[in-house]
Amino acid sequence: MKAFPVGFLSGSLISAPVVYLLTSFHLGNSNPILVNIAITWIPTSIIFIFGIPSALFINRLWQEELDTREQLKLRDREKTILYLIKEELGFNQILFDDRKGNLLTLPEQSLQYEVWDTLKYSGDLQKIKSSEVLNYIASTYYIIKQIVFLEEMALQGMLSSKEFADLGPPPKKISGFTVMLYRVRKYDGLFEKSIRNAIYQIDEYTARLTGT
Repeated sequence: MKAFPVGFLSGSLISAPVVYLLTSFHLGNSNPILVNIAITWIPTSIIFIFGIPSALFINRLWQEELDTREQLKLRDREKTILYLIKEELGFNQILFDDRKGNLLTLPEQSLQYEVWDTLKYSGDLQKIKSSEVLNYIASTYYIIKQIVFLEEMALQGMLSSKEFADLGPPPKKISGFTVMLYRVRKYDGLFEKSIRNAIYQIDEYTARLTGT
């Protein structure tokens, strides 16, 4: 079925009463009632044909403006979330300096993941649109939590020297604390690489967000 010619309908709505008025006045046999109807119909047709599409067009422009503002708002929120995560990861890098290769003591300040957990449980992590960036960050925090757990175990001295068997020849008079320090230090290289990649990915992604 062919589409109805809308242009023909629009032209007819205006031209029909105009033609009637011109013809009736020219022939001198105009009907007052029909003349009034024709005169009223002409502006009504104009409003119908041009007014409604114009109103719809303006409404569409306004909706697009609202959508743009909402997108900018969400993008700013996403950048803020990534900034908070980067700040916490950067702080953990500083805390790690006193840990790397240290088999004798543990710093009192543990690695941090409070910001990450707060964002996760609040649902704000869903505002990060890049699954790749989010995966790098999540992997890094998994390692951080593993290190925190092992450090807590070391401080509590919960493991015996038998757990040291798979880590190579143990030194004499090894304690559970030392065993756990050896286990923690096995994460040093992985931690450095993971946190460096995560921060790099955040910087790259936020730079693209700022440029768009």
